[in-house]
Amino acid sequence: MLGLALRVLVDHLTHKVDLLSTRNVFYLGLINFQFFPISVSLGTDLYMKKLAPADPAHAGLLFLVMSWVFLLIFTVVYRLGWFADGLARLVRSRFPAPTPNALLILAFVFLIFGTFNRLVVMTTPLINTLGGIFSIGFLGCAAGCAMWAWLPRLWNPVYALPASFITLVSMLLSMHLSFGRRDLLSVVMACVWAAYWGYLRERGNFAIFSRLGAIAAVGITLLAILSATRGEAGELRGVDQIMSAVDASQVRSGLQRMATIQDSGPVTLYLIDSRPDVIPYDTLHSLKYFLTQPVPRVIWPEKPNALGQDIVTQAGVKGLARGFSYGPGIMGHIANDNPYLALPLYAILFAVGIRFLDRICSLNMINPFVMIPVGAGLGELLAIPRGEVGLFVFRFLFMFLTAWFGMWAVAKLMIASGIQLVAPDVEGQWEAEEGGEGEEGVEHEPGPASEEGFRSLSGYQVDYDSTEGRW
Repeated sequence: MLGLALRVLVDHLTHKVDLLSTRNVFYLGLINFQFFPISVSLGTDLYMKKLAPADPAHAGLLFLVMSWVFLLIFTVVYRLGWFADGLARLVRSRFPAPTPNALLILAFVFLIFGTFNRLVVMTTPLINTLGGIFSIGFLGCAAGCAMWAWLPRLWNPVYALPASFITLVSMLLSMHLSFGRRDLLSVVMACVWAAYWGYLRERGNFAIFSRLGAIAAVGITLLAILSATRGEAGELRGVDQIMSAVDASQVRSGLQRMATIQDSGPVTLYLIDSRPDVIPYDTLHSLKYFLTQPVPRVIWPEKPNALGQDIVTQAGVKGLARGFSYGPGIMGHIANDNPYLALPLYAILFAVGIRFLDRICSLNMINPFVMIPVGAGLGELLAIPRGEVGLFVFRFLFMFLTAWFGMWAVAKLMIASGIQLVAPDVEGQWEAEEGGEGEEGVEHEPGPASEEGFRSLSGYQVDYDSTEGRW
């Protein structure tokens, strides 16, 4: 746990990996949902009723070995960049960095899309699950675009008023009909992500931590409200019901709930202890669960269940809400999915995927058309180490793709409508690079020559080789 935290800090100070990277978000999830709660459980001998491991010391030792091997494989593959670096170089936005005004227009459009999906599509049978994912992808884009436009001109009311309105409404809408905290967390993290990459990254450590802390404080307060007001029986509440039930004592209660030890730690130890002697392996269950996510259960009732729900039945836990699901933890998933196959495979897949995301960020760090979609579903990425792994990976990818293609489509509509997308001094250069009359357009390739034209829009200087993504 301390080793991961130290690695994050050293890589940040030596400019090897950015402080706010998808790798570090994943590491934070591992610390919060695996290493810390398991350390507390083993140190205090506190476990969950009916989910206590028969031999905690043996389960703890196996967890230590599994996590060490997982991180070793993950770190090696991440540093080598297998497949990921080549794929990342193929990813280019067809649009340069937009003006702040264009970003606010994008934010308003995505707020409308997110509102429609949250209030209409999410309540429509058969497509309600996809509507919920679409809504967070759009609301994360709205909050990210608003924050990217606002923070470099923090005290300018022309940007502060609409941007703060869009950001707050996006957060509130993400609480609507949401029992879990991941939807709201994704929107909050989209704001933090956009603030870091759109302005704070080159402003020094004090500015980074103080301003990101202020943004996070708003999100944490709303997360505390949601934690305190959501029903224990799993019922879904509208944002009006949530906010009408708020008082100061409930905010304190919500903060206390958020500060409690995560149940994914003890559940992970239970899974490690019970597989395969008590319950046989379900080989690569998480991968199968991920691949079957697009199929509605009403069409395929026998499709794989969430491991967190199966645990309730397997352990005979009573008195829980219908559909209740434990967080198995990523090591618990690996123990259930046959660790001899799942551990190396999952470590490689996560390393390649996360390296790909960090690589496209290093190659396109001043372009919100690339950066904001990556940050749209970070709440799901943070929660992957808690589990359900297959579900959360699917939701993250779907939010990323929703945001990516949504940004592209809205930008196209803005250009077709005659709305100025980029600054005049950049527009001519961009059109020349896209291809003139009688020439086939080419993808924008960032490099030292084009980088200078974008600096006035990015809000900060960059000190890296943009063609290779190196300092």
